[in-house]
Amino acid sequence: MTSLQVEPDIVDVSNAPRGVQAGPKFCSNTNVTFHDDPHVTTPCPLQSHPNANGDGCECQPGYVGTISAVQGGWGGACSPIIATLHDDPHVTNMRNENFDIMSLGHVSLVQYPREGSAKLAVHAFIEKLGKVCYETYMRSISVSGAWVDAEVSFQVVNDHLQVSTSNEWKAVDESLKLKLAKVDVEIYSPDKVELGVNQTKLTIWTGKQMQWSFLNLKVSGLSPLGVDVGGLLGFDDHSNEDQQHTQCMPKKGKRLFSAKAE
Repeated sequence: MTSLQVEPDIVDVSNAPRGVQAGPKFCSNTNVTFHDDPHVTTPCPLQSHPNANGDGCECQPGYVGTISAVQGGWGGACSPIIATLHDDPHVTNMRNENFDIMSLGHVSLVQYPREGSAKLAVHAFIEKLGKVCYETYMRSISVSGAWVDAEVSFQVVNDHLQVSTSNEWKAVDESLKLKLAKVDVEIYSPDKVELGVNQTKLTIWTGKQMQWSFLNLKVSGLSPLGVDVGGLLGFDDHSNEDQQHTQCMPKKGKRLFSAKAE
């Protein structure tokens, strides 16, 4: 019985033996034995790898999707995870886990790489605006690292976005593009801006829930960087946030959300 031969990098299975059907190109860094024929191995789809049991494929860290056995190979696809922080703050991290940030003060959202000089670092300031423990919001955010010309910070004041590249705060305008030559700046409105930092995109915009204004954040393009992305939006542990959330829950009762993520 013939085994499917896999070449380095990318292989097209359109001419594979033993009835393996033509299909998309697959990532061939590792193979998995086909589920109903132990003599035939087929590569996992792009951005996926063999699971711990070696009998199937799963998405690589930073990607999400469903891989399943189909006639002649593996079907499905893995898509990059987009990390988000919105409202009071609800987080989706690069593990595709959802949790709330309960810590107050400065917190690390993104740190790449984890060790050594940062190429990209994103920090936020979380503030409790109401009387109860869960009424916490992101009020300011800073972006720095070798991929950025200089540290740039954003805050929300009187429901509007302000920016600082020095010690002076001002409304967001076209002059920001001149100060950040390394960064692709897109201004969608005075209260929404996108920073193209190397291969990543950070979208920052204001929101309001009841009487409180805050910042929201969406970060795309982290998936190809792998598990070396730290911070609460990356692959860092968030058990401390979970513990604080559990302690807050008895006081919390039913929550009502008036603001939505982008």
